[in-house]
Amino acid sequence: MVETQRVLRDRTASSRRPRQVTPLWPPPRVAWLIACVALFVGCGGDTEDPAAEDHDQPAYVTESQIAFVSNRDGYRRIYVMNTDGTNQRAISDPPYGGDNSPAWSPDATQIAFVYDGEGNDEIYVMDADGGSRHNISNSPDTRDSNPAWSPDGASIAFTSDREGRGVFVMDASGADARRIYHEGGRPSWAPDGGRLAFVASSSGHSNVSVWNVAGGQPRVVARTPDRNAWTAWSPDGEWIATTTDKHEPRIPYDEWQSIMVMDTAGANARTITNNPRGPDLAPTWSPDGRSIAYAAVDDSWLGGRSDIHVVNVADLSVRSLTNSRDFDSMPAWSP
Repeated sequence: MVETQRVLRDRTASSRRPRQVTPLWPPPRVAWLIACVALFVGCGGDTEDPAAEDHDQPAYVTESQIAFVSNRDGYRRIYVMNTDGTNQRAISDPPYGGDNSPAWSPDATQIAFVYDGEGNDEIYVMDADGGSRHNISNSPDTRDSNPAWSPDGASIAFTSDREGRGVFVMDASGADARRIYHEGGRPSWAPDGGRLAFVASSSGHSNVSVWNVAGGQPRVVARTPDRNAWTAWSPDGEWIATTTDKHEPRIPYDEWQSIMVMDTAGANARTITNNPRGPDLAPTWSPDGRSIAYAAVDDSWLGGRSDIHVVNVADLSVRSLTNSRDFDSMPAWSP
């Protein structure tokens, strides 16, 4: 089975009292050494963390992780890694086909994703360690993609071509799927759970729209020439990350995208990445809102190579988390 996403540490401790040493006849120097050892052990032996004696406390420390997709094994699997790029390990192993588009549940115990091995795209859910893999969309005649978990964990928004395509929302169990807009995709929830951002194409352009869950029509907050834009809401609810074309003239068949951030009204937009080798895709915010992980594509490689990078939103410094010479993409930062 795949390796667990969380590193469990056995913190069960047993307090050990220093043995009473009562020498019958120690020479003076030996007696002095024994006294020093007894004093050292007596001072340190009872300094265990009191929580270690409480077996009702969790025996692990929860740390944020980044899930991503990689084909380094010859087919697409979902991996997780530490936020500094260490401890990369696969947590999914599809029987055939591949897994894509991971999305963490708000409590980081589950991951929703897309499995394309049954002739169409279906939304699955698995535990954070890869266990209990199961289909929740159960719609064999349609293509469902881009799952996004609501902040309360009760719902999952997704893109589907059912009913003529659009943005849908279903219960986290997969029940009660309903369309909220007749076109668009790549939805992202606001942290308050009251709004949903998504991308809808119109006349060769893409509109970043915001829909109020309470009802009403979506509101266009930005227009972008990128027909394949993404959306990602910042943890404080003040910003939306998306992608925008940078019109790279060397690639006439497909403009390259950069990561852009704007406020939720579509104003104060600024481009924060500039990849000279290809597009930057799939932004995902860190829990503190200071960084964005994304997929940096290198189109100079035959077939395309992609790695996971992280950009600091304040100073725009970039660091690379993967370097696999394969397709590493679709990052998802856990809560």
